[in-house]
Amino acid sequence: MRRRGWHLAVVAAAVVLMGIGPGGCHKLDHRTAPQKLDQAMSKAFKRAFAAYYRMTTERPRSRIVSYAKTTCHPREPVPHSDRGWRWFCAIRWIRRDPTTAGTATYGVEVDPRGCFQASSASFPPRAYELVLHRPAPNPLDHIRSCP
Repeated sequence: MRRRGWHLAVVAAAVVLMGIGPGGCHKLDHRTAPQKLDQAMSKAFKRAFAAYYRMTTERPRSRIVSYAKTTCHPREPVPHSDRGWRWFCAIRWIRRDPTTAGTATYGVEVDPRGCFQASSASFPPRAYELVLHRPAPNPLDHIRSCP
């Protein structure tokens, strides 16, 4: 029983020292950088494509996209207020079956915490979901992530 109390005290002290917890969620000095947004957007796109595949085929396949190369660049200087920072991202992607590949473009908005929302006209806004037997929002049309 003593060990448990000691362990909890050590964990609590570590949380306080590392700035994690209720007070640890604060604005960063910088919102993002091109390389960081490239990586985060690539991962988010792969997850969204897996969700789209599962939604339209009823078969889960988490690694359906084998390659997603993302190139992002800011559309404006870093805003000094809390409004979103606008970026443009282009993604070249290849599915695991080699017959399918494509390019998608996204308008991205990065908030002060570094979280982003991306919208695209490269995919239809709705896709037919087999489970619901009706059109539903397409996960590839609007991507949200907080890396």
